[in-house]
Order: sequence, then C-alpha cells, then structure tokens
Amino acid sequence: MTLQLSMRKSKDVVFPDEVAEWADMSTAMLRARAAGYCMVVNFTIHLLMCQSEIRLKRALDIEEKARQLHCELDLARGEILQAKNGARSQQEQILAMIEEKEKHQELISALTEEKMKQQDLISTLTEEKVKLQRENAIQEVRAEERSHAIKRFKESSEFHDL
Repeated sequence: MTLQLSMRKSKDVVFPDEVAEWADMSTAMLRARAAGYCMVVNFTIHLLMCQSEIRLKRALDIEEKARQLHCELDLARGEILQAKNGARSQQEQILAMIEEKEKHQELISALTEEKMKQQDLISTLTEEKVKLQRENAIQEVRAEERSHAIKRFKESSEFHDL
C-alpha cells in the first residue's frame, strides 16, 4: 500500500490536519511516529494485560469464595434437612403418644365405669350384709329367747310332771 492510498483510506479515521502533516514528513519521521504510536499501543496493551491479570486474580478469588459459600450453603441445607427430619420424627412420636393417650383415656373410662359398677355392687352387698346381720341378730335373739324359754320350761314344774 502506498502512502497516498493509505492517506486516502485513513482520512475518515484521523483528522485532515494530521494527514496533511504526515504528507510533509519524511519516511524516517513517519517510522519514528509509527514507533511512538506502537510504544503507546504496546504500553496500553501492557496496562490492559495487567488489569486483566488483576481482574482475573480477583475473579478467581471471588470464585473460590463462591465455592466456599456454596459448600457452607450445602452444609446449611444438610442441617436444615436433618432438622426437618428430626421434626418429622418428633411429630410422628407426638402423634403416636397422642394415640396412646387416647387409648389410655378409653381404658380409664372403661375402668371408671367398672369401678362404678363395683362400687354399686359393694354398696348392694353391704346393704345385704347389713340385712343379713340384722336377720342373724334377730335369729340369735330368737334363739336365745327359745333357749331361755326351753330352760324355763325345763325348770318349770310342768316339765318335771311329764
């Protein structure tokens, strides 16, 4: 590519005054200017590389921290899962205990009814016992009266006359 062709193509890229300056320059000056631009470009590329290296290190550090946080998150999820399982088993135990309590309450109700029946039976038997004791007492009294009557009869003259 010739100098004039490159100047025509670069008119859109650079300022026209700068292009006019380049036309008046010697080849050595153009090379020096190109070398200067190359140095600026190289410096800029070097800075960009340094920045990208720094950003890469930061990104790697952040990525490592993210991995650690993910590990902690996984551990926390595991603990939550264990807690849920523990709560679920406790809930099952509570339900089993509630069922057992209901069975015990039914048993208590049945035993209470049986106790009431037994108490009624005891009171009935007690009343009958009292009646029997009265009857026995009456029979004893009658037996004593009979024995006294027999004794009196035996002691009486009528018994001896017979």
